[in-house]
Amino acid sequence: MSNAVIKTMQDNGLLTITLNRPDVRNALSWDMIDALTETYASASASKEVRVILLRGEGRVFCAGWDRKQTVESAEDILAVDEKGSALVEAMQASPKFTVASVQGAAFGGGVFLAAACDYRIATTDSVFCLPEVRLGVPVLWGGMTALITEIGLSAARQLGLTGAQLDAQWALRTGMAHRLVQPDTLDESTAQQLESFVQLDPQVVGMMKRDFTLGRNKLAADGHPYRGSEVVAAMRGARL
Repeated sequence: MSNAVIKTMQDNGLLTITLNRPDVRNALSWDMIDALTETYASASASKEVRVILLRGEGRVFCAGWDRKQTVESAEDILAVDEKGSALVEAMQASPKFTVASVQGAAFGGGVFLAAACDYRIATTDSVFCLPEVRLGVPVLWGGMTALITEIGLSAARQLGLTGAQLDAQWALRTGMAHRLVQPDTLDESTAQQLESFVQLDPQVVGMMKRDFTLGRNKLAADGHPYRGSEVVAAMRGARL
């Protein structure tokens, strides 16, 4: 299956989802978020899928939110937050083994998409960045909590508060990447890794992921992230 924003291919228990906006470095759009959420939900319910791979077409995994997409009003902010949160939750709640193949760069929402996956393979030249603090835009989606549970508070603070572009070695040290490969071997290395993942027992994978979800939800309950409604309230208060 393919459309203007994502491509999908299913073969022998593996569903490959490709972000398909290479002309804008796979920047996220309203349509892409909707398509990804629907695809993850469908794949999670399918007995034919054991592993879900998320990758990007072209030289960059994902450049984050496409700033040409209209987000001006309070209603827009709430909509982005709700849709993005639904996507991250669909990815994390999936009983399938989820993998991200990261090439070039993961910025903004691209970081959160990768963090929502169970396993991340990245190229040695990849960089990771949350530029929101430099752009003056809020971090939504509940993505920061997802990031903290994956790489820890210290590393998430470094990524979020500095707005710096952090390299692949940083990603490997912090758990943002589980494995690094040369750029020209990414597809081959990913395919070899996926062969072993497809052989894993899907029921046991699903049971383990339910346990992980219980732990993640406990962390989220102890310190919830900023949501769109809070950002809107803060914006309205600043205008008074």
